[in-house]
Amino acid sequence: PLAAVIGGVGFGTFIDELGKFITSDNDYFFKPTPFLLYTGFCILFVVLKCVEPLFTPSRFSKAENLANALNLLAVYSTAGLTKESRLLLIELLENSEQDHPIVPHLKQYMHRPVSASGISMSREHH
Repeated sequence: PLAAVIGGVGFGTFIDELGKFITSDNDYFFKPTPFLLYTGFCILFVVLKCVEPLFTPSRFSKAENLANALNLLAVYSTAGLTKESRLLLIELLENSEQDHPIVPHLKQYMHRPVSASGISMSREHH
């Protein structure tokens, strides 16, 4: 969340400075501004879609997949898992070192029934 706010402020400042640079007067109703914003977001979207395949679990080592799964579990432990995060965690665990002692327990935990809020219904801890 903090990174999104900082990124948004930075992008907004960039657009503001771009508008000041393009126009000779400080007219904040510069007509091409919406086009520039839309184009910027489209370029950002395309770039992110191009680099997204570089971050799939199959591109990481087995140890990195396990570390990412543990990190995500720590993040989602208080908020609960969404369906998408649960599927990502299962994929990370499937691509982890299967003979690591913690992996079977994590897989078992991931396949427990969840409530509508996304939190595991079992209160049992190991």
